[in-house]
Amino acid sequence: MKRGQITVFIIIGLIVLFIIGTVLYITRTEVLRDFETDRPGVVKVLQQVQPLQDLVVSCIDRLGTDGLRKIGDSGGYIDT
Repeated sequence: MKRGQITVFIIIGLIVLFIIGTVLYITRTEVLRDFETDRPGVVKVLQQVQPLQDLVVSCIDRLGTDGLRKIGDSGGYIDT
């Protein structure tokens, strides 16, 4: 009796996993399809904010480098 119950639960589990996988695949495919239709608008916006992105990236790079140098100069401590 127990062996038959285990087999039934394994089969039910596999069916549930298959259904969940199928649903996830379908929803992700729809999201990607929606993104592909909106992509030209996203590229247009990216070109408009490119100078701002360059400024932010350079600021983060400068601040990160300065912080790592300060930590390195003080032996791993920020406040000595």
